[in-house]
Amino acid sequence: MEKPEVLCKGQAVIDCITRRQEPDRHKENVYRAEKIELHVGGDAVNESIALVRMGHRAAIQCGVGADLGGGILRAELERRGVDTSRVTVKEELATPIAQLVVHRDGGRHSINIRATMLEGYLPHISRADLEGVKIVSLASLFRAPLDQADTVRRLVLAAKEAGAVVSAD
Repeated sequence: MEKPEVLCKGQAVIDCITRRQEPDRHKENVYRAEKIELHVGGDAVNESIALVRMGHRAAIQCGVGADLGGGILRAELERRGVDTSRVTVKEELATPIAQLVVHRDGGRHSINIRATMLEGYLPHISRADLEGVKIVSLASLFRAPLDQADTVRRLVLAAKEAGAVVSAD
């Protein structure tokens, strides 16, 4: 695989989107929905996929669990042409999953699990990660794993030292 032009760093999640949920009139504690879908998401995921669609070489650097969600994320990113060689898979991480509910009236709410805090994953950056990279995108700045000033500072300084442009979402 060719070296990426852009390295997207940040959260990778599975979005479970439930559309038009309503109670089932015939059963207590049962709800029906018009549609329930799984999508890959998170700003780093969305950016890397969009960049590949536009003809750029993009890589993602994120942390996922050694679970079904992590496998789905990696497989979907690879299917879409994103370089996943910098994805960290850790047994102790749970891949973040967000439940998004879209009500009949268009109102929305979301349910997030603690896994979105990515406890146990600190993004790193090495010279090898930056080889050939022109842009480092810090996706979802101020959200895990980019929610600690010293982590962001370290990543920005390493990217700048390698001559890459740094962008932040």
